[in-house]
Amino acid sequence: MPMFSVEQFIQSPYNRFADLKMLKFFTRISGTALTVILALIVISIVIRYFWCRYLCPYGAILGIISFLSLGKIKRNASNCTDCGRCEKTCPSSIKIRQDRYINSSECTACMACIQICPEENAIGFSFFSGKLRVNQTGLALILVLMFTLGIFMAKISGNWQNKVSKIEYLGYTMQSNLQLRNKGQADLKKIEKMIEIMKRIKAQKTDMNHSFKGKEIKDDHSW
Repeated sequence: MPMFSVEQFIQSPYNRFADLKMLKFFTRISGTALTVILALIVISIVIRYFWCRYLCPYGAILGIISFLSLGKIKRNASNCTDCGRCEKTCPSSIKIRQDRYINSSECTACMACIQICPEENAIGFSFFSGKLRVNQTGLALILVLMFTLGIFMAKISGNWQNKVSKIEYLGYTMQSNLQLRNKGQADLKKIEKMIEIMKRIKAQKTDMNHSFKGKEIKDDHSW
């Protein structure tokens, strides 16, 4: 899909409506959703990281990408006494003592195995196949730097905030509150105010469509 088509989809009424519906999920959560969330919390107490290990689609994608990671948990067999503490403390129940490098998709680099290990240099986290060894503090600083840099790049490129205006969020929130408080008995003043807000939203969408058309014409001329 061309980059312009991706941008057009992101700014489309469908995507904007989906964003507003996501707000509804948190402000007016259904009984089914609340039951599922509570059930997952209870199951996660019994089975560690149940959602992350068995159900989370995002975790599955990250697990696949992790095979390309430059950093790995490395085990030094010559210093290992085979006590098994690392495997007992691992939240993902990975068989650490079987390999030199931990290539499991379930490894989150939590470093619990490194912290519990009683032997010096028996297990550690390193980049580039053991050439650059990093401790817990160093890895934490690297992650914070990566997130900070990502947020900074998103802000300066104009991609940090979505294009759904505060007026649209306000209009949707007012509509929801009006339905809850009055239960079908409409307040004329609030309805008039809501209609005015919706008119502004419609005007913003019209301006946005004009800007898209102008951009398309400009791109056609550039060719």
